[in-house]
This record gives sequence, C-alpha cells and structure tokens, in this order.
Amino acid sequence: MKCAFIDLGKHFGGAENYLLVLIERWVAAGNEAVVLTKKKSKLEQAIMDSQIRAEIHGVDFSYSDVKRTRKLLLREKIDVIDVNGINSGLFAVLMNLPIRRVTTVHSNADIDRADKPRLVRKAFVALENYCLHRSKMGLE
Repeated sequence: MKCAFIDLGKHFGGAENYLLVLIERWVAAGNEAVVLTKKKSKLEQAIMDSQIRAEIHGVDFSYSDVKRTRKLLLREKIDVIDVNGINSGLFAVLMNLPIRRVTTVHSNADIDRADKPRLVRKAFVALENYCLHRSKMGLE
C-alpha cells in the first residue's frame, strides 16, 4: 500500500515526531511512503537522518505546487493520504483528489492561538473543521 504523508507546518515538534515514527513503521511493514513537506524542512532532514526509505518532495503552499503535487500523487497511484494540520489540510483540499484522506488535527487552533484576537482564533477553528469535513475520514 502506498501512502502520501503531508506535513506543511512551520515547526518541528510533537506532531512531526509522531509522524516520523508513523512513517518509519509504515515502511517497516512493507508499505511505500511519499512525504510532502516544506522545502528543506526539519522533517525532511529527520527522515534523511533516520534513513527511512521514503520518497520526499519539498512543496510550497502555491497554486503551481498544488497542481504539480496533484499530478505527482495521481501518477504515483497513492492509496491513502495522511494529512497533518491546517496548512496540510487546505493543501489536500485544494488538490481535490479522488483518494481517501485521513486528517489528523494534533492541536486545538483556539487554544494554540490564545494570544490572537477572538475572530482570528475562530477563523482557524473554522478552517480546521472545514478540512476535517472535506476529509474522507477525519480523526481528532
């Protein structure tokens, strides 16, 4: 089975450590992994350092990368997409692929942005909910 793991977050923390273990176990079980992460990210470096056999693609959150990545995932015959976080969720929604998605929200946008105005916090919560709703299978 072939899975595309998407993490376009800015930081390397608990979610990325979890994802690193998940990818490692996925590949160890005989599956294939395609990882989409920000170009030159800490996640990309961690995967290379751990010598996990995964195909890594650096992407930006741009229209051209959405189109390019959509074509890539269709060509690679991906069975499932594992989406992590709001940025990754929106990227997956914009690709509009006929592939089952599992969306994991590793945090609470309302709490994570407690220092932001209430309207901003609510907008991020709405984006989280939208991504979960558009996912074929949502996990929280």
